[in-house]
Amino acid sequence: MDLSKKEVETSHTGSPMSKLSLDPHGLEVDLFKSIQDVPTSWDQIGPVDIFIETAYLKTLESFPPKGMGFYYVLLKKAGKEIGKCVLQVHHFNAKESIRREKDKEKKSLSKRFGDSMKNLVAGQVDFHGLVCGNLLVTGEHGFLFDESIEVSEGQGIIRETIDLCIPEIEKQGKKMALVLVKDFFNENKSNSKPFLDNNYADFSVQPNMIFKLDPSWNDFEDYKAAMSSKYRVRCKRAFKKSAGIEKRELNAEQIQELTPRLYELYSSISDGAGFNLFKLNPDYFAALKRNLGADFKLIAYYKDEKIIAFFTTIKNGDDLEAHFLGFEHLANREMQLYLNVLYDIVEIALKLRSHEIVFSRTAIEIKSSVGAMPYDMFTMMTHRNRLVNKYLAPTLVEYLAPKEEYVLRKPFKEKNERSEL
Repeated sequence: MDLSKKEVETSHTGSPMSKLSLDPHGLEVDLFKSIQDVPTSWDQIGPVDIFIETAYLKTLESFPPKGMGFYYVLLKKAGKEIGKCVLQVHHFNAKESIRREKDKEKKSLSKRFGDSMKNLVAGQVDFHGLVCGNLLVTGEHGFLFDESIEVSEGQGIIRETIDLCIPEIEKQGKKMALVLVKDFFNENKSNSKPFLDNNYADFSVQPNMIFKLDPSWNDFEDYKAAMSSKYRVRCKRAFKKSAGIEKRELNAEQIQELTPRLYELYSSISDGAGFNLFKLNPDYFAALKRNLGADFKLIAYYKDEKIIAFFTTIKNGDDLEAHFLGFEHLANREMQLYLNVLYDIVEIALKLRSHEIVFSRTAIEIKSSVGAMPYDMFTMMTHRNRLVNKYLAPTLVEYLAPKEEYVLRKPFKEKNERSEL
């Protein structure tokens, strides 16, 4: 796919809530309160990223997680549109984000003490924050520039733009205590000096699991053939355990009709997570299908005409993003549903000739067992209270969020083993 975009004339569908100037860079900054108001040329700025394009952003804005708001920034130089930025306003309440575990009587004294301390710290986290990026997905989905702006220069522009826009956003009635800028690959940290040298601290929680597909694989059989015998047996066993499951790709009308059951399955996974910053809007999946069409897939697993699991994917240019899922926990244990989901996502990516699959964070070990590798990413954060920012902010999120212990699996044959075949 050609990632270049043609320069087009600005054609506004609405008016910005604020028109600002970033004088050191000679830039005009238009701040919009709705994606409906941005110019029709918005999607043609910078390379392809579906999470910063209007079809996705309209979906999320129309069906947002509770407590989430949105702002959009258009950057222009001498009348030419050179960049865009997506901002989310979210109410951060750590006590609500931490999983409420039952069966407290089964916990050890030290575990109960640790939980009490975590809740004590979490009680201090209750404020509105500004996010440059997307809390719903892992990856660099906060801003894009055209080819005239270097990466490090772009990050400097975004940092100054955020500072410029916060007072305008606060006029809407919510004070921004915290700013998050997410997510960036560790290998590119040198590009983030404009943030890190200006009171932002970086932190990481879990790596992004990414599967870079071998371009020589034409189908799932080629993928299986590249596995070592141990993992081919594992794959065969997973398929055998899931025998009797019928898989159906649902259209928008079917998703809407089945929303209560799909949301129940999604909640069974979301509510069990150790730390959750948001809960999806129930109508989010149906809206994604209506607005993204074939680029969004929701596959439901039926057993005896009852949905016991589902997963979703989003085609993002040459990559495939594994999105949200849900399943019955008992059925998962009996039929290895989650492993089957991962294999099915691989098969979809191979059919699409995707370059890589972004499996996102969590479940690191099982994702590595199908071929994904961990890529460390970091988020940058600053608290607008200087004392809090200096002494608390750099460690707060890492302390509250769970850490996952894992063994990295290697499912493919070693090179010398392949050469002998």
